[in-house]
Formats: sequence, C-alpha cells, structure tokens
Amino acid sequence: MGRHIRLALKRLKEEMEVLSHE
Repeated sequence: MGRHIRLALKRLKEEMEVLSHE
C-alpha cells in the first residue's frame, strides 16, 4: 500500500514540476 502511494506521489510531483515550468 505504501509503495503505491509513494509512486503516485512521485509521479504527481514530477507532473507538477513540468506544469510549473511551462
């Protein structure tokens, strides 16, 4: 369970960074 959340948070963080760069 923790693994899934961690992976989801990691992807979300990366997407947020990409969005904030544009």
